[in-house]
Amino acid sequence: MGQENALGEVGYYALSAAQSQIANLLLGGLAAVSLAFCVFTAIRERKAYPLYCFVGGSIAVYYELLTDILGRCVWATQDEVVISSAFGRELPLYANFVYMFYFPVAAVLIHQAIRKGVTTRQWFNWMLFGIPLAFVFELYPVSQRWWYYYGEGQPLSILGLPMWWSFAATMAVTCSSALSLVVVDRFMQGRHSWSIMLVMPLGVVGLHMFVSFPVVTALSSSTSLLVTTPAALITMALSVAMLWAFGRVVCVDGGHHRS
Repeated sequence: MGQENALGEVGYYALSAAQSQIANLLLGGLAAVSLAFCVFTAIRERKAYPLYCFVGGSIAVYYELLTDILGRCVWATQDEVVISSAFGRELPLYANFVYMFYFPVAAVLIHQAIRKGVTTRQWFNWMLFGIPLAFVFELYPVSQRWWYYYGEGQPLSILGLPMWWSFAATMAVTCSSALSLVVVDRFMQGRHSWSIMLVMPLGVVGLHMFVSFPVVTALSSSTSLLVTTPAALITMALSVAMLWAFGRVVCVDGGHHRS
């Protein structure tokens, strides 16, 4: 384990052998299930969009390098297979497994639901389920320091996990998935579905960066909870507002539904 700096961050550090094995096998297994789901759905529907969702969601992992610096998060990389390095940070292979599971299954289900016709109530019921699920998903990895949030001033933190992350993450997954469908179906008239691979990661970066800007700005300028907590609440409110805005576009009772 490395030494903590003034912000509390630990540099490159190692998981125990057991935790490393659990992280890679569990998350790798979830990624494999996600890929199998996307392949099965593509074969069943005779459409390639599930595979494009898988690739697009996987590519989005590279945004993690930037958002982790801004949100003060770090991954265990010592003795792990590293997939990328930038800004003085590294990402372990199991980080990519997280994105391979976290994004594609949700994206495919969101595409299917929107095409069938999703109501505003259904849309927000999913969010009421998705936000706490995203929070619970991280609790064990954070407790074992597969990744963790460091430094003083982390707002609304429960068991080491700041609450705003689950709001922003749920919004990024949901809205980038919806955006990719809107681009393909409405602007490209159902053609060029391969563009999902580009729209999803670009949507993740733009949407997540927009809603997280208040809290990451506060974290970059202060370690006081009196500053960072209101900023986190603004980020959470912006995440809900963004979900509402996309709901107005894609829900059948939102006023702009598909013809």
